[in-house]
Amino acid sequence: GACAGGGVGGGGGDDDDDDVLPTPARPGFVVMRLDTMLSIAVADGSDLVDLTTGPDGEKSLVVFTEDDRVIYMVKPAVSSTAGDLWIVGVDGTGNALLATGVYGVDGWADPSHLLFTRGPGPELAFPPKRDLHVVSMQGDEAVLANSLEDEAFAGQLGTTVVFLRGTANVDADFFAVPALGGSETALTTDGGPKSFAGFTGTNRVVYKTGSPADVYAVNLTGGTADAGDELQRPLPG
Repeated sequence: GACAGGGVGGGGGDDDDDDVLPTPARPGFVVMRLDTMLSIAVADGSDLVDLTTGPDGEKSLVVFTEDDRVIYMVKPAVSSTAGDLWIVGVDGTGNALLATGVYGVDGWADPSHLLFTRGPGPELAFPPKRDLHVVSMQGDEAVLANSLEDEAFAGQLGTTVVFLRGTANVDADFFAVPALGGSETALTTDGGPKSFAGFTGTNRVVYKTGSPADVYAVNLTGGTADAGDELQRPLPG
């Protein structure tokens, strides 16, 4: 039967040559990374299938799809900061390229579309310069956010993605965009340092700003041009 989508990882395992990676999304199977080869096997060791005979490079598991396929990342070397996303059936057939120049995977936009980031984050560059994209399992891409500033995935509620535009710890604002692409909505406009804290049960974005931190909430659909309704000032601890 089809497996559940499960969580999404940026690479799975560590940088050792040999890894056995957990596969909670597909009970009864293990994924084995042997140097540059990524294989899937029945947990008892039978029926080993090499999934990655196509592309050259270092492979790492990203996630299983709901229709029994595996998405994996291929990088020129372990130390590479960006790679390409590939998809293949668990039987090793249908190896296909999904997206190139991927820095990170942010999760599922829906069961058949994956959110990912191009461009270096703050651990690699200052200021960082990330763009948000979504790709189907057929390799069709859409741009969610791509400006001259850094755009960092913050969270997703239903069919809406929230991202932070600007340098988070210096000057940034929150925006919302449909998860499969469309027009963005400004949620905040006051700038300043910000960090995402979550969602409320009434479709509001909770975030922190300032030092010591103040906590605010703003409607996911936008609304007033100010920072939102203050929840707490300052944040304890």
